[in-house]
Amino acid sequence: MATYASATKTTAEKSRQEIESTLKRYGASAFAFGWDNDHVSETIQFRLNGREIRLQVRKPQDEDQAVKKQLSIAKTRTKGDILDAVRRQRWRAMALFVKALCEAIEEGVVTVDEAFMSGIVMPDNRTMGQHGAAAIERFLLEGRLPPLLPG
Repeated sequence: MATYASATKTTAEKSRQEIESTLKRYGASAFAFGWDNDHVSETIQFRLNGREIRLQVRKPQDEDQAVKKQLSIAKTRTKGDILDAVRRQRWRAMALFVKALCEAIEEGVVTVDEAFMSGIVMPDNRTMGQHGAAAIERFLLEGRLPPLLPG
């Protein structure tokens, strides 16, 4: 499991509430939460600066590296305990992510579009990240991505 918040006792629900409070403080005008067992994810969606933004937290699965590692060294913890710990860690990371982006927006480091671009919901209900990931994969397969540094 990743180091950040790996031992947190803060529940995923508390982290989600913290995210909601953070977004309100930075001017969000709407907030929603949902879960989807078919897609094994939990989702927050909010409106900030006129943009609909959707962020997902993947629910931990048995095949996840973080879960496998913890299961291999667990002596007294059950699989359910480990799955819950990884879920709590992911929500703490999401809370940190949202706070950092909101503060960067507030300080003029980036715009809302720049900060949350991958989560902006497009007219087809897919996010920019979903559109971009498909395009990047296509460019990689075609060998059309430029080198990291020019020259």
